Amino acid sequence: MALRLLVTRPQPQADAWVARLRVHGIDAVALPLLTIDAVVDLSELHAAWRDLPRYALVLFVSPNAVSHFFAARPAELAERGWPAGTRAGATGPGTVQALQLAGVPAALCVAPPLH
Repeated sequence: MALRLLVTRPQPQADAWVARLRVHGIDAVALPLLTIDAVVDLSELHAAWRDLPRYALVLFVSPNAVSHFFAARPAELAERGWPAGTRAGATGPGTVQALQLAGVPAALCVAPPLH
């Protein structure tokens, strides 16, 4: 009996995982079980952006969280980089990569060690 792996991550991560698995000969297909949409009312995200320097750590739970948070950066803060006193926590390497691509310095990214 042939085995097939169902990847249930949201898009676009599901397709990226499937592609990496297929390179290793694994029969995988994307079956995202949820979608992630942008917030309609950006007022709380804008407030979070303005308050970032007050926090020692801000935790991001996925690459999607990173992309949506950075897409909601207020225009007046577009030129300002990530605050030097604020660490960006990540749940895994994909989130760390997304943070760094968004402009967070590697030295300010923290995540559990890989095993």
